[in-house]
Amino acid sequence: MLTNRDVTTGQKAAANEHWYRHRTEIEVVFRDGKLGAALRYRLPATPKISPAWMWLALFAASITG
Repeated sequence: MLTNRDVTTGQKAAANEHWYRHRTEIEVVFRDGKLGAALRYRLPATPKISPAWMWLALFAASITG
């Protein structure tokens, strides 16, 4: 693992690995949202509907995956 974060002790190295693993889980949710939860299809740029569509799509992707 290549990083610029402080890993001078074993505890800091373990915390760093935990942080990176959590980050990849979040990226998987975003990928699934784009591919499987209709995030690539956006409604017209309506200020109230577009954010609601995005959050509902991400929620659906997170509970089904």
